Amino acid sequence: MKPVLRSAPARMDGVAAQTLDFAVDKAFTAATMRRSTLDFCVRMNSTDERRAGLANRHRLITWEGGLPIVHNGIIVGGVGVSGVQGHEDVECAQAALHSLGLGNGT
Repeated sequence: MKPVLRSAPARMDGVAAQTLDFAVDKAFTAATMRRSTLDFCVRMNSTDERRAGLANRHRLITWEGGLPIVHNGIIVGGVGVSGVQGHEDVECAQAALHSLGLGNGT
């Protein structure tokens, strides 16, 4: 089965336009790397080679706020939140997953 990318981006009034792009990239990173963006950050910062390689990868982002969406033990997507401090982005993403009955993304 071919994966399907669906997106439901939203931005509150007064938030910088690029914030939406950051959130979408966080969701993409969490889904494709199969881990939170914070966990991905820790891994990518573990060596100079990984850190340098990340700079050349479009859409991968290492800021907090991206979580994988897990359903029945399978990663089916990602959720990304951006616009406040990283830990607050994570809290919002976890709340979204929880409201859908999908755990907290960790």
